[in-house]
Amino acid sequence: MVKFCKEELPQPLSVTIVSNGSLITQAWMRKYGKYVDILAISCDSFSEDTNKRIGRVDAKHGNQADVMQQVAKWCAEFEVVFKMNTVSDASRRPEI
Repeated sequence: MVKFCKEELPQPLSVTIVSNGSLITQAWMRKYGKYVDILAISCDSFSEDTNKRIGRVDAKHGNQADVMQQVAKWCAEFEVVFKMNTVSDASRRPEI
């Protein structure tokens, strides 16, 4: 689909992918990165304990933060704009 958007459409589209990054590989980036403008990876926490507690770690793909950091490196290598998506919980902010 990303290749189609860049090569087949009369006016190429800007292509943005939002992913958790678990299926992004270096081989995928090598093959399709040239067709992607922005790759956004969702990351709930940099804390492995927090990610485990909320179910964001699995044996196959590892810690979500580690996956995100690896994808960010590949984005730099293949000249794809990297974006990190996260959610903050304002109700849990420290007292000021």
